[in-house]
Amino acid sequence: MNFRNNNQFQKFITGIILIFTLSFLFSNVFFIQNNKFETAKASVKTVNVKAAKKSSKKPRHKKTAYLTFDDGPSVNTDKVLKILDKYKIKATFFVVGLNTDKTTVKRLKKILKKGHNIGLHSMTHNYKQVYANLAAFKKDVYAIRDFVKKSTGVDARIYRFPGGSSNGVSKTNMYKIIKWLESAGFKYFDWNLGGTDAAWPAPSANAIYNAIAMYSKSNSDKIVLLHDSKDKVNTVKALPRIIERLKKDGYKFEKIDINTKPVHHNVNKKYKKIK
Repeated sequence: MNFRNNNQFQKFITGIILIFTLSFLFSNVFFIQNNKFETAKASVKTVNVKAAKKSSKKPRHKKTAYLTFDDGPSVNTDKVLKILDKYKIKATFFVVGLNTDKTTVKRLKKILKKGHNIGLHSMTHNYKQVYANLAAFKKDVYAIRDFVKKSTGVDARIYRFPGGSSNGVSKTNMYKIIKWLESAGFKYFDWNLGGTDAAWPAPSANAIYNAIAMYSKSNSDKIVLLHDSKDKVNTVKALPRIIERLKKDGYKFEKIDINTKPVHHNVNKKYKKIK
């Protein structure tokens, strides 16, 4: 390259130096900015990973299952209690007074000793007798209440109607019966998840389990109806699977007491409301 004079040569050298200087500065600025961007990305990624880890934890125990057993106590009550012990679960037994012998009294005491609750389910479980009229119903309620109190010392105040509050067999208006029961200081509980184990012929253990599993994924608390009378062998067989399924679906287990929010069925339309 030819230069006319020294001045042109100096300008050329100055230009070259300026180009290299600007290139150096630009590359450093780009490196710094790019490094900041990568650092920011890493920070965001770290935060997102932490958030993902936090959100990956499944919410547990937002729902409650109240296992309830009707029509006992019997030899199957002993088996149910062993299963509940194994899973460290408390339940509620709505008992009848068909048997009042020493073995029955022993089982009532055992239910309470194991930390479970006792509810009332009538003295006879004979629909014709229990629902013959309001006076007959009162007599039956006090009979089972007195039997439980004499046997265990517990004045049970939670009740389940034979056939549920929606039954249509009562000879007396169910609205009148409900009104009296509540005025007498009792609180009644129906159910919103049943194992269908009261059906005849008796369903298989698998059918009982499936009846529970069909609705166990819903997001509401469940009062679960099962039975522990002496003929409910398949209920006992199904119980471990039922418990495992409810646990898997996010339920915790509690027993019913007077402060538990009840489930009430709609009263049969054959009965007229009262004021």
